[in-house]
Amino acid sequence: MSEVANGIAFPAMMSNVCEQFQGFFQLKDIGEIERDAYGMPKDRRRVFDSGLQELKQPDVVMLHYLFPEDFSPQIQAESFKYYEKRCKHGYSLSPSVHCVVGLRNGFDKYAYAYLSLTALLDLKNMHMDKNLFEGIHIACAGGTWCATVYGFGGVHFRGNELHIDPKMPDKWSKLSYKITFKGIRYSVTVDKEKFTVRSDGNTYIFNAGKRYALAANTDYVIG
Repeated sequence: MSEVANGIAFPAMMSNVCEQFQGFFQLKDIGEIERDAYGMPKDRRRVFDSGLQELKQPDVVMLHYLFPEDFSPQIQAESFKYYEKRCKHGYSLSPSVHCVVGLRNGFDKYAYAYLSLTALLDLKNMHMDKNLFEGIHIACAGGTWCATVYGFGGVHFRGNELHIDPKMPDKWSKLSYKITFKGIRYSVTVDKEKFTVRSDGNTYIFNAGKRYALAANTDYVIG
C-alpha cells in the first residue's frame, strides 16, 4: 500500500489553479472559444491527445463540485475561470457541473446556458454524437436536477449542515423543489426577492451563513 501511495502523482498548482493532469500547463493554449446562442462552445468534439489545453470534461471542476470543503474559495474560483475557457463539454455531465460550481463561485454568466444544454440535450438531440437513437443520457437528466436544485436552488451541504442560498435566473419568476436531508423533508419555493421553506420536523438551515430554526410544518420566509 505504501508503494502505491508513494507512486501517486499530485498535480501542480499555478496561480491557485489545480493542474488537470501532469504536463497540462505545458500544452499550447487553444485561445478564445467561439460560442453558440446558448453560450456553449461551437466545437464540442471529443478531445484525446491534441497537444492543446482543451478538455471534453472538467475533471478539476468536478473535483470541486464533489469536495468543495477541501479546497479554498480562491482555488475553486481561479480553477473554474481557467478551465471554463478550455472546456468543450463533449461529456454530457459537464454543463451541469459547470452550472453548479460556477454559481457557487460567483460566475453566473453562462450558468443558464449550461442548464439549458443539460436540460435540452436529449429533447433536441444536441449531443455531439447525435446518438439519442441509442437511448437517453440518464446521468445528464440527473445533472439537470442538480443544476436546478444545487445550482439555482442554492442547496449545498457543509458536514451536517444544510445551506440554502438561491440564485434565481432572470428568465424565471419562481422555482419550487423538495429535498430530504437527515430524514427531514424540506419544501422550498423561491422567487425574485425571497424564498419560503417548510420542513416536516423541527430543524434548522443556514442562509448566507446565518442559522435559522424551523418549526415543523410551518412556512418560514427568508429574504
